[in-house]
Amino acid sequence: MRPQLTLRSFLAIALPVCIFATVAIAQNDPTIDTYNPNQPYIQPPLANPLTQDSDEKPSLRKTTAVTIPQAFVRPVIDGVMSSGEWTDAIELTPALAVTQGSGTKLYLKNDACYLYIAGMLSVNSAYSGNSNMMNIWFDVDNDGTWDGSDDGNLALPAPGIQYQPNQAAWGYNTLTGWTTSSTARLRYHRPWSTPGVVLPEADVKVRITNISSSQCIIEAQIDYANGSVKLPTSSEFGLWINTYSGYYTGGGTVQIQTTWPSSNTSTWFNGPTPSELEDTEITAVLSASNSYDVDDSYLANNPNFGSKAYETGSTAEGKIEYTLNVAPPEDIDYRARFYGPYPSNNLAQTHSGSVTANNSSGTATVTIPVNVPVGFYVIEFEVDDPEDCGIEPRIENNNALIIGPGQIPCTVFPGDVNNDGIVNYGDKMALNNYIHDANLNPTWLQGYYRLPPRYPTPLAALEYVGQAAIPWQTALGCHMDSDGNSVVNSFDNIAIRMNWFKTNSNASPKGHDEFDVTTFSLDQNYPNPFNPSTQIRYNAPEKCDVSLRVMDAVGREVAKLVHGTVAAGVHVATFDASDLSSGTYVATIQMTGVESGLHFTKSIKMLVSK
Repeated sequence: MRPQLTLRSFLAIALPVCIFATVAIAQNDPTIDTYNPNQPYIQPPLANPLTQDSDEKPSLRKTTAVTIPQAFVRPVIDGVMSSGEWTDAIELTPALAVTQGSGTKLYLKNDACYLYIAGMLSVNSAYSGNSNMMNIWFDVDNDGTWDGSDDGNLALPAPGIQYQPNQAAWGYNTLTGWTTSSTARLRYHRPWSTPGVVLPEADVKVRITNISSSQCIIEAQIDYANGSVKLPTSSEFGLWINTYSGYYTGGGTVQIQTTWPSSNTSTWFNGPTPSELEDTEITAVLSASNSYDVDDSYLANNPNFGSKAYETGSTAEGKIEYTLNVAPPEDIDYRARFYGPYPSNNLAQTHSGSVTANNSSGTATVTIPVNVPVGFYVIEFEVDDPEDCGIEPRIENNNALIIGPGQIPCTVFPGDVNNDGIVNYGDKMALNNYIHDANLNPTWLQGYYRLPPRYPTPLAALEYVGQAAIPWQTALGCHMDSDGNSVVNSFDNIAIRMNWFKTNSNASPKGHDEFDVTTFSLDQNYPNPFNPSTQIRYNAPEKCDVSLRVMDAVGREVAKLVHGTVAAGVHVATFDASDLSSGTYVATIQMTGVESGLHFTKSIKMLVSK
């Protein structure tokens, strides 16, 4: 279930020289700022900025936590907030900006293993520094103090020329555990007073892009499940995030502007201490993971046509088979995208929503509006499927035929060219006859192409499933084109061979069909009556296991004429009744196709007259 964002706002102490980046959830809809190196970055003003008196020091701890949502999109940690990477994150904006300007925003999300953070940091354009930095304090046990073996501090630096990725800002060289700029590495202090752990990129990955001398982007990925920074899932923990920036004056002095309630504007930064952060801590919760499993998801056939053909202006159905790992109800998010019409691959329509799973397991049905022009489309049906580390998208791509209101598509089962519900000898004869008759009117041999549901998967056009097609000039033309390439020729026999003896219930028997569905046969014996022998003819459409026995009037077996495997074709068995008395006898044949598994049984009565 995609968690709901909890509205949180909090204020920070406003010292005259401090940049306050204590964060509050944005009041407006989240927007994504995309860095484009080819044009200047312009940050829109904040909506409804909060203000506060500098003399006030309220406690900002709340009983309701900020929920860090579970991510669907895993961002690429490259220091570039690409379009769509952070749309599923919670957006945080500064409660008060003093000298910082209005360009700072923070985005947070998780995927049950990693905490993802993006920071859009900005200082007043009058300054020329680019040593922006983000700092995160974790109060793992949420007791309001940084102590014990779990609580700690991470610094995510934005390096200029002096700093390399994952190195600590050199303004930290006076703090315990940090060294000079030439050797400093990103460290995790646990607790604050320890020298700290040098973290590899497997634990914390940080990338920074300097947009200008006063703006930068920080992206970070923190492994809180298996790395050095351990955070609880679904339980509250303390969180405090701030930023600071340094710049160069004419004399080369580094000036630090900070959100911390301690600062030094003329020399190295040397604060804060954990006790100075208690009143500005927020409570956060990483949303739970793997609350359900999607066993299968697919776009359903239109029951009116037996294929993926839908009228524009109508609806299609998506099916989601699920198993809940928590007590119901649970929401499952899904998306549908229409690309086309073929041969175009433009995005023509999008639809997203969620469906509530009310049982521990089952199939949920979602309704997808169809509002695109007629033609073939790829419909991408995407469902969120939680995994141990995040949400993996379950995607099924289907081709669908969108038809106009009142139109009737042609549903093709490749190989069943005469549309009688089975692929057999009748289809070979029907195809040959159609090609022969088309010599009188060659236009019959050409018509509309067909896109199978899984196109462009190799051989998908030959797969024995209902495939939506546009009707041809002749009633059976679209069925005769069993490979869907818009031409009827001898190559369409390939689909017949591949789908030999497959059946479907989609076809409606036609009164003018000249071929029987069943090609197993047992003829009446000849001659009949007979004395002393007669012949019994039977047909095996494929290699078959055959048993042909003769019984007398009371059910006793008097002869076993065939018992074993015979080749496909017409066979004749001879019954000799020289040793039998006059009367009625019953011949029963049982045939089972070796390849198809189809079974055939028939009995005939024979009369011996002496």
